Amino acid sequence: MASIPDRKEGKYKDAKVVIYAGLDNAGKTSINLVVKENIVNIGFIKPTQLVNRSTFQYLDFEIVEYDMGGQKNYIISYFKEPGKYFSEVDALIFVIDVQDGDRIEEAVLYFKDILTQFDAFNIKPKIYVFFHKAERIMFNSYEVDKANMEEAKQLLLNVNKERFPIDFQLTSIMDVWSITRTFAMIMNDLYPLDELIKDRLNNMAITLDASVIVLIDDHMLPIMDNIRNKQSAELIKASAPNIYMLKQSLDRLGKNQSKMLTVLWEGLEFILMALPDAPIKLFLLLIGKRGSFKVYQVEQEVVALAPQIYKLLKLT
Repeated sequence: MASIPDRKEGKYKDAKVVIYAGLDNAGKTSINLVVKENIVNIGFIKPTQLVNRSTFQYLDFEIVEYDMGGQKNYIISYFKEPGKYFSEVDALIFVIDVQDGDRIEEAVLYFKDILTQFDAFNIKPKIYVFFHKAERIMFNSYEVDKANMEEAKQLLLNVNKERFPIDFQLTSIMDVWSITRTFAMIMNDLYPLDELIKDRLNNMAITLDASVIVLIDDHMLPIMDNIRNKQSAELIKASAPNIYMLKQSLDRLGKNQSKMLTVLWEGLEFILMALPDAPIKLFLLLIGKRGSFKVYQVEQEVVALAPQIYKLLKLT
C-alpha cells in the first residue's frame, strides 16, 4: 500500500502532497482523470484499491497525489497506521456526492477523523471540499441536492471549528471547467503566481479585443485568465469540452506545422496557440467576436508576451 513520502528524500524534498479522500463512489478518481486530461477513460473506472499514488507536473513543480479508496475496510486501515497517510499533507481534497444524501453523515465522520489526525501531527493543510455530481444544482437548481449540499456544508463547518482553512466548490464531470479551474486555484494556493501575469493578459485582451484570454498548461489547467464578464465566463464553461478537442488536435500537429488553430462558431472565433520556445508546454486560448482577430497580430502579441510569461512563472 502506497504511503506518503518522507520529505527528507531528495526526490520529494520540494514536492507538495495532495490527497483525495471521500467515501467510495463519490467521484474522486473521475476528478483526478479530468485534471490529468484523461477524460476518455472515465467510463472504464473501477473502484480504487486501497491507495493509488501518482506524480503530477504543474508548471515547474511536482505534486505527489494520493487517490484514497473510500471503501469502509480501507478507511479503517488508514487510521490503523495514520502516519503513512496523514503526517505530511499540504492539501486535502475531500469529495462528497451531493446526490447521495443518505451517506452525508458517514462522510462527515470520515472527514472528522482525518482532521483529528492532522491535529495529532500538528499540520495545517489547506482543505477543499468538492460537492461533486452537482450538475443538477448547477444546471437545474435541484432542491434535493441543494439541501444535501447545505446540510453537509454546515456539518463540516461544525466539525472544523475554524481550525483549518476550508474552501467549498461545486464540481461535476458534466462541467469539466468546474474541475480544472478549481484545481488550478488549488495549485495557485500551493504555489502563488505573480499577479503581473494577469496584467499582461489584460493588456493583450485590450489590444486584440478578446473577451476571453486564458493561459493553459499541458493538462488544460487554466493558470491565469482574463475574462471580461459573466457572459464570457459562461461561454468558456460551455465550450470547455470542445476546447479539449481543439488542444488534442493541436498536439497531433507535426513540429513543422503551425501551432495555432482557429475555430469559427456562430458569431464567435476561438484561437488556441502554443507559446513559442516554451520550457514546458503552455498555450493561450483566445475568444472574441468572429472576424475580430488578425492572425499576424495574434502571433506578434503572443511572441512578444511569451518571454515575459516565462520570466514571471520563473521558468527561465
